[in-house]
Amino acid sequence: ITGVFFVQDREGRFIRWNDNMARLAVGDHLLADRSERRLIHPDDREHVEQKISEVFETGQAQVETRLVLSGEVKNYVLNARRMDVRGRPFIVATGVDITERRQAEAEQRRLQSEIARSAAEWKETFDTVTTPILITEENGAIVRVNRAALELTHLSEEQISGMPIAQLSSTEPWHTARQLVSYIATEHHGTSAETKDADGRTWDINISHFAAPNDGSERFILVLWEITGIVELQESLRRSETVSAMGNLVAGVAHEVRNPLFGISATLDAYQDEMSRPGYVEFAATLRQEVNRLIHLMKELLEYGKPGALSIERGRIQDVVAQAVESRKQAARAAHVRVVNDMNNGFPTLLMDPSRLRQVFENLIDNAIQHSERGGKVQISGSIVEHAGRHWVECRVDDEGTGFATENLERVFEPFFTMREGGTGLGLSIVQRIVEEHSGKV
Repeated sequence: ITGVFFVQDREGRFIRWNDNMARLAVGDHLLADRSERRLIHPDDREHVEQKISEVFETGQAQVETRLVLSGEVKNYVLNARRMDVRGRPFIVATGVDITERRQAEAEQRRLQSEIARSAAEWKETFDTVTTPILITEENGAIVRVNRAALELTHLSEEQISGMPIAQLSSTEPWHTARQLVSYIATEHHGTSAETKDADGRTWDINISHFAAPNDGSERFILVLWEITGIVELQESLRRSETVSAMGNLVAGVAHEVRNPLFGISATLDAYQDEMSRPGYVEFAATLRQEVNRLIHLMKELLEYGKPGALSIERGRIQDVVAQAVESRKQAARAAHVRVVNDMNNGFPTLLMDPSRLRQVFENLIDNAIQHSERGGKVQISGSIVEHAGRHWVECRVDDEGTGFATENLERVFEPFFTMREGGTGLGLSIVQRIVEEHSGKV
């Protein structure tokens, strides 16, 4: 017998044992003097003794225990049966060494635990990525997504698993994502596309393929990068470069015009008495009107060409609006237009240049008054809105005029574009420049 074999009486004395039992016990004397208890691991002794009693009571039992043999801990399975000889009960037991099996099982459990831990870490890392990522089969069925993708689709992992990407939505960015999956399925190389969704967010969608590790089947990985901020920054930089170049030009022109214009104005003042004589009054009034118009244009040109340096501080937008409304009271009364300030106090403080931002509202209120009918109303209001995944303070200046013509909407911020007689076409251009200097939109 390759395992151990022994016969034991009810008092615990060993009657017979094989050579393997003696070898493992390091000598027959340990068995003869009943020192075999020292062979059993201390933590298992109580359990083994219960099993020995069970053999004598029921006739048989099996127990797994640890034995301390030659200084090593071994795992054994002991099978014991009761045998009566001449009326005396004995235990006949055999044991099999299962140490290697248990070590293999422990190693397997360790590996499984390690794999589970690695999988959990990978999933946590996958979900921590704030960029939506989807893995699909060749036919477009979704295999796996990260948390950012679930938030974008407003679906649960159970709902989205196995769903064809074509069924997610017919809107962007999913329409373009579906087209990319169809394209790569036939062309077999990665590509990308840029699209804009209904909320105004711009997405750069990248797709590539790889082989699944288990069966080598084709898989596609879609990564949706939101590049709204980058696109806005690029547009702002291009516009800033153009505005800066034009601003330098018009500022230079305004400086050159200023001196002769002041000279003309001073000459008119000097000849005021002569110009008051009959026959000259109307000419004098026309000259004065045109000079004042040129002076106003010059001031706006200088303002448009002013460098975009801001004096930033934290302040309340409602205070800026109140100051702008107060400064335009006289103009509103002269035009018989009522200006209503509905900005409340429920807005967070903002980083701003109060004087520059005040000019924004003064220009907008002026524009609204000029386009209002007698007895009309100009209303300033505000609210907190969400756009492209961010919260904004939205301010509105509404009048009751005819509004912009549709064909002119794309040109309203162009310098020198105006539909009002006597207008310079710089008011809204200045507004746009100041607002964008504050990282805002108009």
